[in-house]
Amino acid sequence: MTWHPIGPDFVFAPKNSPFKRLSRRNEYGRQGLVSSICVDPTDARTLYVAERPSSGGTSAFRTTDDGASWTPIADSLQQTNPRLDPSCFAVNPDHPATIYMGTLADRGIYVSSNRGAAGSWGPRNAINGSVRNIIVDPRTSATLATTVLYAATTNGVFRSPDGGLTWAQVQTGDCWSLVADMPATGTAHFHAPCAQP
Repeated sequence: MTWHPIGPDFVFAPKNSPFKRLSRRNEYGRQGLVSSICVDPTDARTLYVAERPSSGGTSAFRTTDDGASWTPIADSLQQTNPRLDPSCFAVNPDHPATIYMGTLADRGIYVSSNRGAAGSWGPRNAINGSVRNIIVDPRTSATLATTVLYAATTNGVFRSPDGGLTWAQVQTGDCWSLVADMPATGTAHFHAPCAQP
């Protein structure tokens, strides 16, 4: 892998000649300012990104060819809900077509059954905070209806026992991230940097 700096501004003449912009929304060509990357645990060539252009607006994209091409996956939701601003993703390791998307302003979790394809997103599942990170518990991911999810938010860490439908707070504070070690047997350990009020 070779890294090519393209700077914080315009990308009309990138060093990588086959470079393709993620979106034509911003015709001034400012960078997407990717705020989150999620790799499909079953296929390293499939990634999901949330991006926040410096000129405003947000969106989300999927690649299945290691970044050679990108497909927008939040546009259909944003047409009906302009406040929707994708912030993070998680992939169910047993059902990789099922992805979970967190949002900031509208404080929700959306679930797609088809890798974010238009029309595959379920309704918004409310959570009491802007979502910054989502974790799927791999010990429960075989059954979608009982998959346990965790989310770090501006109002604490929340847990869902039912694939993201309902959420309950398990930790207070302004949580910027969440990581976990969940072995198949034994005790799970969670780490969340949370600023207490």
